[in-house]
Amino acid sequence: MAKIKISPSILKSHIMIVDDSAISRRKLNNDLRNKGFTNITEACSGAECIEKLSSTTPDLFLFDMLMPGMNGNELVGVVRNIDKHTETPIIIVTASEEETLIKDCFSLGANDFLRKPWDADELSTRVVSQIERLQNVNYLRKDQVRLSRALEVINDGIWECNIPNNELSFSPSCYRIFNISEDISLTIKDVLSLIHPEDLERITELFNKSLKANKNTMDFECRILLDNHIQRWIATRAKIAEYDSTGYPKFIVGVTRDITSQIIVQKHLQKFGKEMRELAEERSQVIIHSERLATLGTMAAGIAHEISNPLSYVRGNIQLLSKTVPNLIESAKTMELTEDNRQNLLHDLNSVVTVMESLDHGIHRICDLTNTIKNFSGKRADMSKISDIADAIDDALLLCSNSLKNGVKVEKNYNKDEFLLPFDLQQITQVLINLIMNAIHAMHNCGKITITTTQVENDMLLEIADTGTGIPETVRDKIFSAFYTTKKEGEGTGLGLYISKNIISEHNGRIIVENGEPAGTVFKIFLPLGNQKKEKTAKTRFEEAVSVDKLKVIIAEDDILVQEIIIQKLKVFSCNTIITTSIDDTVLAIGKEQPDAVLLSMSISAPGSIIEIIQQMYTEKLFPPIFIIEAEQYVKFPLAELKKKVNISEFESIDIIDSQDLSDLFG
Repeated sequence: MAKIKISPSILKSHIMIVDDSAISRRKLNNDLRNKGFTNITEACSGAECIEKLSSTTPDLFLFDMLMPGMNGNELVGVVRNIDKHTETPIIIVTASEEETLIKDCFSLGANDFLRKPWDADELSTRVVSQIERLQNVNYLRKDQVRLSRALEVINDGIWECNIPNNELSFSPSCYRIFNISEDISLTIKDVLSLIHPEDLERITELFNKSLKANKNTMDFECRILLDNHIQRWIATRAKIAEYDSTGYPKFIVGVTRDITSQIIVQKHLQKFGKEMRELAEERSQVIIHSERLATLGTMAAGIAHEISNPLSYVRGNIQLLSKTVPNLIESAKTMELTEDNRQNLLHDLNSVVTVMESLDHGIHRICDLTNTIKNFSGKRADMSKISDIADAIDDALLLCSNSLKNGVKVEKNYNKDEFLLPFDLQQITQVLINLIMNAIHAMHNCGKITITTTQVENDMLLEIADTGTGIPETVRDKIFSAFYTTKKEGEGTGLGLYISKNIISEHNGRIIVENGEPAGTVFKIFLPLGNQKKEKTAKTRFEEAVSVDKLKVIIAEDDILVQEIIIQKLKVFSCNTIITTSIDDTVLAIGKEQPDAVLLSMSISAPGSIIEIIQQMYTEKLFPPIFIIEAEQYVKFPLAELKKKVNISEFESIDIIDSQDLSDLFG
């Protein structure tokens, strides 16, 4: 038989043995001590037992049934009349077979009996069982007192709902939460009427869903409306304690807590958190923009050099033209047109054309550089706009071009229109400038940079590898930390790679660094491809609008020079151009000619007049592509106001173009 381990608290219990036989007392004492009991008191009679009870308080009695003077049953009656022993366990030990005596001992208050001769294990089991029972009773009694006290002071309200009887039982805290007097008899309807109607509908739906899902507990928060119309928030956990025969809830118990203060604090924290996020975003953009401007400042000398070279070239060619063209004019006035003279004149004219082409090339180079600088230093763009990664790489290389001239070669392993993905062109260009300039510094202006784009699963991988000294293993984990730099003091802020990593993270991408083979460093940028559908530019839409021969294009522009530039550019498309110089002329021309494309310049009218023109086109169901040219000295065109007047989606396209970007429009 397995040995049962007895709790130490039970083994310490005080046991009193009362028996007139010394042999029986010794046997009981020894058997109990062998089981581990240590606190044992003996008495040889009932009178001695009563005397000892004045100075000691046993946890269990073992009474012999047949004793001279006062038998066991009589002793039970006397002990039970003592206040502190009304529930102390009493076990009768007897050799008697009389059933009447045994019944009497139970009726007088004994808890158990043990027949002589007894088994030591049985003795121990009965003693342990009775002491455990007493401990449990005392524990429950203490718990009942504690619960009663707790219900008076705790903030959580405890309630029970008897659905068949339409009754509610509330703890004192529950009455306080609902602001109800404790002497009021409550019904379920009374309490439901206090719940905000919107929340009551939600709670009812939650209750029905829980029943269907066989869930017997549910948690919810709701608003309650008190007598003085004050709104408070409560949180409740309810449990179905009993179902009726049909499976419908019969008793529901629950705990309710007033969480109004927590809700108020939570709302304040949410507001504060939102303000902090907005402030952090604002500060982050300030830091990024400052770093961008710092990058431009660092490259200012190189950019100035890039602009001054073609400007000098343009200036020289203009000086050449200023001398050549007047001579040609004078020669043409006096020259006899012989065959030799005609050939010489054609040669000189071809030279003028060549010079003009060189001028055009130089001006385009300046325009490319200035547009790239404008895009890079301007306001943040839309990260969801589909762009070509090749454009970002080319812009970064152009802005770094002066630094790349000193012995640094660039190997390009990427193509236009190969990877079209959603990103902010300005921000990704900033990242690439940081990486390219870091590579140049790492190679001490002598080496090779290799830029490669490939597809890895659903990501585009952009690699920038250099042949520099590489990054030591000990600092590789630190290079993306704010203000960490390996450059000399005054040569770097330590923010370039930190900002670059944040920009890539904002694009849901990641950036890592590895050692190159056989040397150098490789930065790898992973960006999700998304929907590779590139939005058509204004230039593309313009070219498509005028690419068919003999299309009619109305040009509303009163500047003769701008008119001439546009007409010359449109000659390559073989279009019929119609020039108007006022709003009235434009309105008449549109109604008469029904053009295939319209260029409207804000320099000939107020924005409202252009809106009137577009309204008339809309009324007459003419929806050609429209290109509105904004002049720098005028206000921005009110596109939002136009959208209120007409459904602009009916038009093939409506583009608003800065007058400085006309070169981009015509290519």
